[in-house]
Amino acid sequence: MSKNAPVRTLTTRQHHGITAILGAASVPEAAEASGIPQSTLYRWLDDPLFLAELSRAEGQLIDAAVRRLLNIQKKALAKLEQALDDESTPAGVQVRAAIGVMELLLKLRDLRTVEDRLARLEEVYRVIDAKEAQ
Repeated sequence: MSKNAPVRTLTTRQHHGITAILGAASVPEAAEASGIPQSTLYRWLDDPLFLAELSRAEGQLIDAAVRRLLNIQKKALAKLEQALDDESTPAGVQVRAAIGVMELLLKLRDLRTVEDRLARLEEVYRVIDAKEAQ
């Protein structure tokens, strides 16, 4: 690409399409809500720039959801502890709560392991890249 070539950006209509897709259960639902034809939305979904912006917007929504979950984790853990400790709580509920806690702990451990491994791989890549640049 030439240094003088214009940088392509999304149109306002495409940004509306992204908002519609994020708020809908399907492309047809997004098309109906936004007034943008399904065929146009599907065509945009084949556009790398549109997909990159959609992915970025999805990431922002996920980040916001994680922040909300972090804000309520203390209450959620307290409820789980209460269900496990309260003798009047049916045994089945206590077991499901205990299983839920264990499943979440395993998922969190797996996530931390993957993040640690990825960080190490990125560092190795930076070292190799620096050596190749010399």
